[in-house]
Parts: sequence; structure tokens; C-alpha cells
Amino acid sequence: MTSAVITNAFYAKKQFYPSVVYLTKSSTSLAVLYLQALVFVVLLGKVLQRIFLGQLRAIETEHLYDRTWFSVTETCLAFTVFRDDFSPRF
Repeated sequence: MTSAVITNAFYAKKQFYPSVVYLTKSSTSLAVLYLQALVFVVLLGKVLQRIFLGQLRAIETEHLYDRTWFSVTETCLAFTVFRDDFSPRF
């Protein structure tokens, strides 16, 4: 689906910059690209889990997913609370 959306954009616009603008302005294209990014993040997580932690039991995997979800939500909360403090220098 992702390759079809990108191919359609380049076929319709014929140049790189207009194709990228089209991809970022089209809600359908953005949804497909976001879904592809999510798939890549999940696959990267599974690969890193396999490399650094090896084969895990079911309970260990469940604990890892629970703690990862908690860490992600805490990070998002910190970003929203301290958004005024973030600067390029920080």
C-alpha cells in the first residue's frame, strides 16, 4: 500500500518536491505513511528485543511490554508538561 501511494504521487506530480507536498497534504497518503511507520517501529522493537534480550518467556515479554508502555506514556506526559522549556539548545 505504501509503495502504491508513493508511486501514485510521483506518477501524478512527476517531480520530487511536488510529490512530497502531495504526500503530506493528502490525508489518505499520510494515514498510509503513518501506518507504515508504526509497522517499522514495531518491527524494530522486536528485532532489538531479540538482539539484546534473546528468547523471552511469555511472562517476561508481558512485563517488557507493560513497562515499555508505561515509559512511553510518561515520556509523552513529560513532553507536554515541559514543552515551554524545550529549546534547540536544550
